[in-house]
Amino acid sequence: MVLDCEHLPPQAVTSLPQPVAAWTSVACRYSGQILVESRGWQWRYPASFTTPVIVSATMASPQAGGARYFTSVTVAISEAAAAAQLHQDLVRDVVVYADHAGSGVPASAYTLSVSNDIGDQLRIHFVPRTGGDFLGVVCAPKCMPENTFIVQKRGG
Repeated sequence: MVLDCEHLPPQAVTSLPQPVAAWTSVACRYSGQILVESRGWQWRYPASFTTPVIVSATMASPQAGGARYFTSVTVAISEAAAAAQLHQDLVRDVVVYADHAGSGVPASAYTLSVSNDIGDQLRIHFVPRTGGDFLGVVCAPKCMPENTFIVQKRGG
């Protein structure tokens, strides 16, 4: 199956809620929808200039082939104690996050939750760092070090 980007299914997500839409966009390829950096922002893995993309099929059940697309999306904002708890959990569980989070505790964090057309789900935690950039941690379903990336304004 390929995805016709000019004629997406009516339930396909084509945009994201703010504030995450400021630094994250939905793009379409014949192989499926993906999440990518928004204009003016750069995503990269720590100690690398490789640009991450989050593919709707990444979370797909192993037996489900074909092009996948996103069907639901929500953004949850964690503030104060909830943001601090998320930060502590990620420091404990995700070594790359711990290595790059810095010494401050964030006052807020954003969790983008998406589902694809076969009901698989993933979350991306966007946690602000000092200096105005973010660490992104993809959890599908478990948060893993290789799925941690830096989100920063271009030129910044």
